[in-house]
Amino acid sequence: MEIVALFAVIAATTIAFWPRSMAAGILMVPYLGWVSFATVLSVTIWRLNAEFPIGLAHPAPNGVSPNPLSLPIILSGSSFFRKGENVIETIQTGFPSILGYKLHGKLHHTDYKAFMPAVDAAVASEGRVRLLAQFEDFHGWDMRAMWDDFKLTRRHFADFERIAMVGDRWWEGWLATICRPFTHAEVRYFDASKVDDAWAWLREGVPPMRVQ
Repeated sequence: MEIVALFAVIAATTIAFWPRSMAAGILMVPYLGWVSFATVLSVTIWRLNAEFPIGLAHPAPNGVSPNPLSLPIILSGSSFFRKGENVIETIQTGFPSILGYKLHGKLHHTDYKAFMPAVDAAVASEGRVRLLAQFEDFHGWDMRAMWDDFKLTRRHFADFERIAMVGDRWWEGWLATICRPFTHAEVRYFDASKVDDAWAWLREGVPPMRVQ
């Protein structure tokens, strides 16, 4: 019901703005579109994961464990935590302009409060950055996290040079396609078995971190 109320408020605000300022009304349209996209995405993720409780990993095919080096990052600590659950994992990459995150479970506002400053700091330090995101037992966002994601995308629209998304479900590839209009970056999707290819693509032309 929250999403219905939010959608109604945005639509009413857009209608109210339009007679007074067409520009203000037009500026509300992307927000309305983003909320619509996020709603469809979250419902799809929920339906696909309904049979698995949050926090319980899906069995890997052929009993093969996921690659433990799937998503490194050069920034700060090893992980962000929420309620004892490892929601956003980070590992050192050796490349200050390449960020990497592994996303588990359902993202909340508290996760973005830890995640967004790290991205802001990387952009401030390096200029344009590259990102690798891997989805593992991912269950989408709550309503406030959707808004956080929209703000992050808007603020750093031109700050990402390349984005590699890694996963093993068809809708994750669809997510990469849907995200392209919301960023200036080149976005590519890689199957989980091709994570090495994703890293190779992100590292193209990037000098390693110099040891002082």
